[in-house]
Amino acid sequence: MEPPATRDEFGRPLTIGVYGLVNTVTGRMLVGSGVNLRSQFNRMRTELRLGVYRHRPLQDDWQQYGEEAFRFDILEEYLPQEKEGFFEIFTSLQALEEKWARKLQGRPQYTRIT
Repeated sequence: MEPPATRDEFGRPLTIGVYGLVNTVTGRMLVGSGVNLRSQFNRMRTELRLGVYRHRPLQDDWQQYGEEAFRFDILEEYLPQEKEGFFEIFTSLQALEEKWARKLQGRPQYTRIT
């Protein structure tokens, strides 16, 4: 099995892990995970700026409070093992995301959409 890529198309190291997109006004947070958090944040921010993000409550808050009211936090980085493939990484990320959802239980959250 070939190891997964560890750099993006520009040669920068990938940040793999769990993130939180935090509304600093309301305290609500969206917890998610990905294999390229920089790219994921850029895509989310672009969709939110264009008003086309698929999670309506988050999009509504973005429009109401503005971009400056949001913060993208890396909650936990994941360092894959040398022989770990994409399926194993994805499975590990799902478990980490669930761990963070439990850890933040009781805090106002945007419901995760799949």
